[in-house]
Amino acid sequence: RDGIRVEMGVMTPDGVVGRVVKTSPFSSVVLLITDPNNAVTGLIQRTREEGIVAGTADGRARLKYIPLLSTVRAGDVVVTSGLTGGFPRGLAIGTVTRIEKEEDDLFQSAEIVPEADSHKYEEVLVIIDPRPLGEAEADPAASSTGSSGEHKP
Repeated sequence: RDGIRVEMGVMTPDGVVGRVVKTSPFSSVVLLITDPNNAVTGLIQRTREEGIVAGTADGRARLKYIPLLSTVRAGDVVVTSGLTGGFPRGLAIGTVTRIEKEEDDLFQSAEIVPEADSHKYEEVLVIIDPRPLGEAEADPAASSTGSSGEHKP
């Protein structure tokens, strides 16, 4: 397991891939960002508005619960907000390609193309400690624990 635990974030250098949902001695199972059972808090970089990024049945991703008055538009970049465990703020999730507004809805939603291409995964990175670097260094408990969270003698 090498310190890998359920709910840890998984990414490539391009962006967020998903999160760990199961571990075993020699492998882990990752729920992709495009899976309908996955949800991560996202932040529209330009407007600073937050929403929930969830997978869709057709293998895409959608940012939901965007305020109706938002000026979100195609081309806007969506990053992690830091509110979902396992992901620090500011990791690339994807780019908005289309906005959907229904007249009777309280919110709008946006279709997102993920930055990390799921057809090209060869290696992924697992986020061991999602806190910002300065915050992790300032925590006295962080210096007495290993990356797996086990106490060092």
